[in-house]
Amino acid sequence: MTNDIETLLTALYVKIDDELAGPRRLGRPPVLTDSELVCLALAQSLLGFTSETHWLRYAGKHFGRVPGAGGDEGGAGGGSAGRP
Repeated sequence: MTNDIETLLTALYVKIDDELAGPRRLGRPPVLTDSELVCLALAQSLLGFTSETHWLRYAGKHFGRVPGAGGDEGGAGGGSAGRP
């Protein structure tokens, strides 16, 4: 990723996180925050990925913690049931 996109995504994340700050819901916390989800969706669009599979593979390598991308986190098909 280029620095321009990183700067844009960072600024967007901060803005969304500030605007959506509110009371926490009961129950398990979400795997991704709303801010993280919006920023990942925007990055997918800006970088031109049309395939979810290719995007998740790329995001898992370049962003670290992305559920369902085959990393250490859970997510769809993550097989995390036996993990401590």
